[in-house]
Amino acid sequence: LIFMKNDLIHHMMMSEKTEKNMFSFDPSPCNLDEQGFTESFSLEDKAETIQTYFQKYGFVVIRDVLNEAEAAASVDGVWDVAGEDVVRDDANTWAKMNISRTGLFGDGVAKDKNSWDNRQNVRVHRAFSIVMETPRLLVSLDRYGVMRPTKNVKFSPGTEKNMEEWRTVDKWIHWDLNTWFWTDRAPADAAEDNAQWLQQNKINPENKWANKCVAEFNFITEGNGASNRGNAASKVQGLLALVDCKAEDGGFLTVPGFHKRLADWCEVVPQYTQQHFTPILTKQGQVEDHNKWVQYAQKIPLRRGSLLIWNSEMPHCNFPNFSSNFRFVQYIKMLAIPQFLGISERKDLTARAWALKRFLPLYYPVTDAGNRVFGLDILMLPGALPWSFCGWLAEVSGLRTWLLRNVHVGRGAHLSIEKGLLTGVLSVALIVAW
Repeated sequence: LIFMKNDLIHHMMMSEKTEKNMFSFDPSPCNLDEQGFTESFSLEDKAETIQTYFQKYGFVVIRDVLNEAEAAASVDGVWDVAGEDVVRDDANTWAKMNISRTGLFGDGVAKDKNSWDNRQNVRVHRAFSIVMETPRLLVSLDRYGVMRPTKNVKFSPGTEKNMEEWRTVDKWIHWDLNTWFWTDRAPADAAEDNAQWLQQNKINPENKWANKCVAEFNFITEGNGASNRGNAASKVQGLLALVDCKAEDGGFLTVPGFHKRLADWCEVVPQYTQQHFTPILTKQGQVEDHNKWVQYAQKIPLRRGSLLIWNSEMPHCNFPNFSSNFRFVQYIKMLAIPQFLGISERKDLTARAWALKRFLPLYYPVTDAGNRVFGLDILMLPGALPWSFCGWLAEVSGLRTWLLRNVHVGRGAHLSIEKGLLTGVLSVALIVAW
């Protein structure tokens, strides 16, 4: 948001010039079940039923995507990642957990084994393929979400305390895209600048995956700069509930059905940001007339093991924890792969695959399904086979691991190891032939 300061100032100036535009919204509240959880579906339900719900409300919950053992193992993994100074049964150490004010956990993407298991889980892929109506999907690399309990926290026998300072921020509703670019409602000059930015990144895909730090950021924000191709589900996001997330435990909040009115809202509200992240702004702490619809935001309580998938056209945020329970989730999304890949798309996916391999734990057992959703299968295409062979040599020889751990990685280094090996192999072959 610091980088958006100038955009926000521009918005405040535009608000002074803009009359009170009328924007009406008829709420479409979703139902809760008898236990207070959001209405959900099974993977055994008809795909049309799941898709109809998603199209109506802009999100859908699919239950039992993870079984109890998988969810419990994922929670164990979060505690392991938290570090030796954080003790699961000692609230006195929980302040040391690396949790942001918005409930994001850690410094970057989740890299433990359980997070990778969930990404290549066939039921996760099945759920996304139903919603997005295609099996040709790539999985994202994203983070865990953690909220500490804030009510009646037991610090020692007989000592309980409310920890209001552990509550995350409230009412930071946003979109993980630029709503005006997405709906083609941006002014001509702004749209032209955005098109040039997208084209530059398309022509030079190595810019996105050049080193581990840049790649990590781009994995997390992957798809945020996308353009709407007319498919209502062309950009979706999601999260896995690793524990029961009841209404009082903190969690996901959205405005059901708003995705149908996003373009109309963009017609009324002047563009106030060039970023591929759009927050709902307030004026002197008050919601403006064209944003009164935020009052219809609804909490989405989730059962353990459920997968929530939402259309990125949906305004959303986390709401704080007001209970004595932890909230644990894993953010996860999938992106559709074009049916036919051009040269630029193939180069980008190849560079992405090599970047992803650098985040995989050593000797992690990637399944056939994992190879597809991680995008690693593209390394076996004819055009990539020379690099794949040399990449395999680098892996088995230990050269890649040693270099990545001990040598500074600069631009394009994700292929430098393979290029060096390929050059060496070809040189030896030429010498032998001569």
